[in-house]
Amino acid sequence: MLISEEVTELEDEEAMDSLGKLVMCIMEAASYTDILIQKLPLDRELYAKAASQMIAIAQYERSLAYLVPLTERFPEERARYLRQIADVQLKLSNSYARKDDEERSELYLDLAEKSLYDSLELENSFEAHLSLVELLMEDDDRLDEAENHLLQAKELATNPEEEAHVEMHLGEIATQREQYEEALSHYECVLDLDPDSSNSWFDVGETHKMLGHFAEAEINYKRAIELEPDAIGYYYTLSELYADHDEPSKVVEAIEQGVAANPDSVVLHIYLVTLHIERGDYDQAESALEKAVQLDPESELVIKYRQILDLSRPKQTYKARQLNKPFKQKKKRK
Repeated sequence: MLISEEVTELEDEEAMDSLGKLVMCIMEAASYTDILIQKLPLDRELYAKAASQMIAIAQYERSLAYLVPLTERFPEERARYLRQIADVQLKLSNSYARKDDEERSELYLDLAEKSLYDSLELENSFEAHLSLVELLMEDDDRLDEAENHLLQAKELATNPEEEAHVEMHLGEIATQREQYEEALSHYECVLDLDPDSSNSWFDVGETHKMLGHFAEAEINYKRAIELEPDAIGYYYTLSELYADHDEPSKVVEAIEQGVAANPDSVVLHIYLVTLHIERGDYDQAESALEKAVQLDPESELVIKYRQILDLSRPKQTYKARQLNKPFKQKKKRK
């Protein structure tokens, strides 16, 4: 069983307890693997298995202790193992960045870049070029380098999925340069290669929005929603498009559509609360807030918007609510 990084952030005590036990089991198994490696130092499967287990439980430094020997003991696949090392180094960089340890984050970022270039010296691979692109694009001053690697990756692409990946990044680079017409052509190429990609329809919509093409942006946002109705951010972006063009009824309609498709989304219910408050429709705001309360009464967002709604009401309505509140609370305890 592989454990994603998100699992480690679970707040549920029971889940955390189970996770801790599982981690301990994996660490104990790794100790036995270490003994086997000493006896069978040329069994590459032992290294690969141990590295995968350490990555699964976010023990990235220890995973490197298994990956590095692979590059030394099996030189015929050194390029591939260097790419794996770079991937782990990038994970370490991101991990330290989340801990606000910029020095170590930068260190592992530099090491990842070096590993990828070392890999390319041995093997001109699509994967290494693409990994470098994703690393370099984080720095606006290195977009030319990123584009160069993309063009080299494009020459090595062997299937439509890889071609679409290249075109997507070319579109992102053009967007960062504010070259929206060029970005649009790349995103449309992605759609030609993968017409069922909701992200690509959304990207096309975003680019049309940047170009001031309201109708085209609306069409593409709606298509993205059709393909991925549980992506709540799409509804929010569509509502913003309507807000920018002074269509308040459609703003609410977009979020209500999102709530209908995602009735368990506290965030969408709360956004609906804010829209009703802005329109002065406090009864509708109250209704939306009550649904959010039912979903997660302890949510900080819900508590915050209870206060905002109470303070936003006209004084007379607010006082009447305060007088009635004890009766409502008493009724709920029965």
